[in-house]
Amino acid sequence: MDWSDKRCIQLIHLYQEHPILWDPTNFEYKLNKKKFDVWCAIAKDMNAEVVDIRKKMESLLTSFRRERQREGTTSGMGKDEVYHSQWFGFQSMQFLNDKFKPRKTKNTETTSTKDVSITIV
Repeated sequence: MDWSDKRCIQLIHLYQEHPILWDPTNFEYKLNKKKFDVWCAIAKDMNAEVVDIRKKMESLLTSFRRERQREGTTSGMGKDEVYHSQWFGFQSMQFLNDKFKPRKTKNTETTSTKDVSITIV
C-alpha cells in the first residue's frame, strides 16, 4: 500500500481521536477486544486492512520516538545549532508527549516506628 504524507497524517489524527489506543491512563486501555474494535473502525475509515494500519502506525510511532529523542540535541553541531525535526509527522504527533512523561510513583516503604533491638548473648 502506498502511504502518502497526507494519508499518514489522516491516520495519525484518527489514532489521536482514540485515547484507548495510546493513553495508559485511559480506563479502557487494557481492554484488548475494545482496542481491536477501534483498530477495525480506523481501518474501515481508511479503507485498508487492520494489519496494514497497525503496522503503519507502529512505524510512525517509531519515527516519532526517534525524532523526539533527537529534538534539542547539539551532538556533532555547533553550540548554537540545535536539532529541530523536519519530519512531516512530528507536529501532528505532539499529543503523545504527555504519554512519555514519568508517572508518579507510590511509596512502598513501610512507615513502622517500632524500634527493634537485638541482644547478642
